[in-house]
Amino acid sequence: MQRTGRGLNEMVTRRIGYFGYGSLVNRQTLRTRYVDAVRAELVGYRREWRIRGDTPTGPACALTATPDNASSLQGLLVIDTEDNLPEVDQREARYDRVAVPADALTLEQDHAVDAFYVYIAKAAHTGAADPRFPIRQSYVDAVMQGYRTEFGDAGLKRFVQETHGWDQVVLADRHQPRYPRAVRLSDAEQDLFDSLLSEVDGFRLIPLHEEG
Repeated sequence: MQRTGRGLNEMVTRRIGYFGYGSLVNRQTLRTRYVDAVRAELVGYRREWRIRGDTPTGPACALTATPDNASSLQGLLVIDTEDNLPEVDQREARYDRVAVPADALTLEQDHAVDAFYVYIAKAAHTGAADPRFPIRQSYVDAVMQGYRTEFGDAGLKRFVQETHGWDQVVLADRHQPRYPRAVRLSDAEQDLFDSLLSEVDGFRLIPLHEEG
């Protein structure tokens, strides 16, 4: 459920925006009472499967943004109040929150925002997936559903094509999700996501019992 709304705190608290390029693109995974969310493009970064670490539901590998002057990312700018940042920082505990200049972002709708951020993997957590730190299919599903909802089939295909590192270990946990903010997929979504990923060189799923 999308959580929005305005109250007294928003009139006295600075508004900030954090750019989502993975699970934050799916509004169903957002947990703060955020102000709004708008489709956006961030220049100077590429997306890759290259952050890993222990989580409350086990070791995992996830998406990060890596500086790259030749690339840009399509995503969702979540506009929130500064008071909610500690909660978002806790969610993104393996990431550093990095300020980005306003001119690095193109928003579909203009908003009055005091500061912009993107979350980037901490050096201590930078690393590729392996059997001990797998990519979770339940996480992939949440991200892909978010991109399709926001950007349609073309945006979903762009996400798959522009994301680096698909040729790593992906844990088939869709029906027993390890991702704590797992989403429900329709049969059509499952078929579409599986079809798109089957065309990616090196993509492979491993059963839960083969987890490292």
